[in-house]
Amino acid sequence: MGDQDQPPASSGKALTGKAQGAWSFDMEAAPRDGSDVEVVNDRGQFIARFDRSWGRSYADAGWWMVSDGKDTERPLRGNEPFAWRALTKAPAPPASSGQGGR
Repeated sequence: MGDQDQPPASSGKALTGKAQGAWSFDMEAAPRDGSDVEVVNDRGQFIARFDRSWGRSYADAGWWMVSDGKDTERPLRGNEPFAWRALTKAPAPPASSGQGGR
């Protein structure tokens, strides 16, 4: 795993570069359209999506939601995320060797 794959430490500075998968500390720039992104907060690294319909009050409507693995989303626990990055496309499977997947 390269350094770019490690969750960032909170520095308060924006990361440079626009490469897919680059971390950003600008949470205002994170997608709020329901698409999945990778986020980091005080509890760890998660795949999450922003849900505008969930919130503690009208003034702060919306929160980051994570899946519990059972087709149910729950609010991300802990502090608000401090960094995010777009998900990268999964690699293609290796070419078949003609041995039935072995």
